[in-house]
Amino acid sequence: KSPDKDGKAQKLADALNKRPFIFDGGMMQPMWTVGITGRVCASKPAFQNLPPDKRINGLRLGMPSDCTLVHSDIKSADPTIIKHVLGIEQDSDFYACYMRAAACDKPTAKETVNMLAYCKNSLAVFKHWPDAARNDPVLFDYVQKLHDYKTSLFGESQKTRCVTTLAGRRITAEEGMRLHAGKVFCWKIQGTVADIVNAAALELIDMPEVKTLVPLHDALYVVSAGGAEGAIEATLRAHAQKIGVQIQIKSECKRPPESCAASAKP
Repeated sequence: KSPDKDGKAQKLADALNKRPFIFDGGMMQPMWTVGITGRVCASKPAFQNLPPDKRINGLRLGMPSDCTLVHSDIKSADPTIIKHVLGIEQDSDFYACYMRAAACDKPTAKETVNMLAYCKNSLAVFKHWPDAARNDPVLFDYVQKLHDYKTSLFGESQKTRCVTTLAGRRITAEEGMRLHAGKVFCWKIQGTVADIVNAAALELIDMPEVKTLVPLHDALYVVSAGGAEGAIEATLRAHAQKIGVQIQIKSECKRPPESCAASAKP
């Protein structure tokens, strides 16, 4: 049973299930299904579990010589939506604040700060942070706003057993599923990211120049004839703007291996 029976996520999964694609020189036809947040994921094989370079090289192999692979992903997708719902400026850099306060590297800061969003009790976790980090006004303000928002959202969801994304889509807990503040907040944030990616993917997939489209969490891999890079970025951005969110996108383009080899010849 699909968590998004008549919605865009299920429509995208249905469209992808009718479109096998060339991968590693052969045909790949994964089974696409919709997860609880609305993410469309592949199984048999699980495309999203492949290392990034394997995904890119696999899509390039056997790609027509006149095509380009564009990989566009929403930069800091979850943190962007989190700051938006909490009413915090997008240029607030919590990682830099934590790095300064705890004298640690960026990966440690990212892991520590990101853990707060989807844990059961943000304030309880925050209490175990180093004193300097807990006394940082920017971090303190963020944790307070995060805790208050999650507490309020959880209170509402306990009555209704559901949460609504910024696009207005309802995510409903299955019967018997235990909820906590971090889980419902995760559904709202990751569900909103899924709404943006799914809506953009559905718009792009039927364009005649698009030969292959593969969604992945907060990104799209698109093999197209002609310069589709601008169209992919513009479509993602437009669907984010529809729900009032400004996003940053990072794109990279890859040509087929044969044309790379040909262009390298003197």
